[in-house]
Amino acid sequence: MMPSFSTILLKRLIAFSRFSLSSTVIVAIVKNSPTSPAAVPQGSKVWQKRDLKSNASCALYSYFDSFYTCPMQMVLMGTGTSHGIPVIGCSCKVCTSRDKKDKRYRCSAYITSEENTALRTDIVIDTGPEFRIQALKYTIRRLDAVLLTHSHADHLHGLDDLRIFSFVKPKECAADKQALADRANACPGAGQGDMSCAGQVANPYFKADMKPLPIYANSNTIADVKNRFDYVFHEVKQGGGKPQLDMCDCAQFTPEAPLVINTLQILPVPLLHGTLHDSGWLISEVESDGKKHSFAYLTDCSNVPDDSIKLILEHAGILDQLVIDGLRVKPHSTHFSFDEALACAEKLGAKHTWLTHICHDKCHRDIQKYVNSQLHLYPVLESIVAQGGTVGPAWDGLTLKPDKVR
Repeated sequence: MMPSFSTILLKRLIAFSRFSLSSTVIVAIVKNSPTSPAAVPQGSKVWQKRDLKSNASCALYSYFDSFYTCPMQMVLMGTGTSHGIPVIGCSCKVCTSRDKKDKRYRCSAYITSEENTALRTDIVIDTGPEFRIQALKYTIRRLDAVLLTHSHADHLHGLDDLRIFSFVKPKECAADKQALADRANACPGAGQGDMSCAGQVANPYFKADMKPLPIYANSNTIADVKNRFDYVFHEVKQGGGKPQLDMCDCAQFTPEAPLVINTLQILPVPLLHGTLHDSGWLISEVESDGKKHSFAYLTDCSNVPDDSIKLILEHAGILDQLVIDGLRVKPHSTHFSFDEALACAEKLGAKHTWLTHICHDKCHRDIQKYVNSQLHLYPVLESIVAQGGTVGPAWDGLTLKPDKVR
């Protein structure tokens, strides 16, 4: 079950207090909320019951808002199809365009949350051939996990560059170490190689000796990774560098027992990529407005099954951002066309819809013109745009955040 707002609020106050309030004790009893000492990580010294007047809840929320500036965000590090754009050897209008939005790396996304607290979270979706370049460009210094959609080369073949996250640990302050130790106590399997505590907090960075980086994927993808990168899973001679990975089958995670990494709740979304079963991802967080906000990342799909639509609608809370496969105008056997993507987006009703995995048939500006010309066929999307929402092509470097959250 998703943690209550008051529980998450209390944990964030705890994390913040370690950075800013030295020995000051923060007390949080939210009016008409069942928050109790049980909600505080073991070993913490921040719980102390006090008499709070009826305006305590307002004061606490006001205080919380004063420093809560780091909701989850997703940076689209790549939005191109398997060739990328420009395509090697191609001199078409799009591949020779000077518009930065027409330069597209292979698809990948970087998710962060709580950047300035001990609950900081860093997750990557897919490690394509440009992963090293993307990691440098977007200053990825640490990772808590990697989510894989499927095992095609344009989404996987930068996997070896994850080894830096197996052997290099960022500098930590004492507050980081204490917070991580608290979370280790709350998740008994953590620290012994168990990175997949369903419904609990998972984070591999709480001990000086690095543990394998958790990689979450479906069983087909895991089998392909172990076959294609077999050296990763076998002993090598001393000096042979390789990533340390913990392959975790995402089928174990359900709405009743989701993957929880710090403040983020994550669910796999089954998709069909032609006949291949791949995974979309629904990433959720309770934000400062006390509501559950979500991003849905659905790339490389030709069909989103009805059960997956239902999963998103029932468990997204507020669906702020939808990133969805949209290859081109012409239909394709394994990818959504623009219109097929819009038809799916119509069912989901996200506040902002972004097409990704785009080929070089049309430039960014012409794709937006095409989408605008088709909106009258999709009344839900048309209404969302009229109210300030977005429907259009994504681009590399686009940063997505919860809508209207302070």
